[in-house]
Formats: sequence, C-alpha cells, structure tokens
Amino acid sequence: FASGSSNIDSYYVEGISITYDSNPRQHIWTYVGGENDFAINADDCPCNNRSSVVVPDFVGNDYYCESGNSELNHQNILYVEDILWDGQQCNGTESLCCTTPNM
Repeated sequence: FASGSSNIDSYYVEGISITYDSNPRQHIWTYVGGENDFAINADDCPCNNRSSVVVPDFVGNDYYCESGNSELNHQNILYVEDILWDGQQCNGTESLCCTTPNM
C-alpha cells in the first residue's frame, strides 16, 4: 500500500482495487502485489511477518496480498514462476499472507 494514502480516490495500491459507486466511492476488495516473498520494507505485504506497512482504513481487512517474486531482490522482468493471488508458493516472510481466512 502507498505510504500515507488515506483516500480511496488516490493511488493507494500496487495491484487491483475493486470498488463501486462514485460519490463517494466504496471499497469492496483489493489485491496487492508485494515486492518479493522476503521483503520487510514499504513495498512488502502488510501480512508479512514483521511488516510495518499500514493498511488504509477504507480497505480494512478486505484485501489479499502476495508476491510473484520468490527471489531476494527484484528486477524489471515479468515473474511467471509464482502466480499472484493463488495462495501457493508463499515463502519466507510472506507465508502468513496465504493463511488468511479472507481469501
């Protein structure tokens, strides 16, 4: 989630946001793409072990986060080995993300 983002109409996530209505917009669900399975920084999943990422209030617990990158670092490539948001191959600090009852 973007740091300091508290507005549903702003750029608040690297992923997919499902909303409805327009005045005001209402949040349904968000799919978040984390940096990698082992990240503990501003680009990791909030469900990662020891994460300090803050989920915006309007999202609440209505999100699922996973990374498609199982490497320690990231490159500017398409990661196809670990499909996003399938609940599989959750390694490292990301392991807690795939046990969420919300999915």
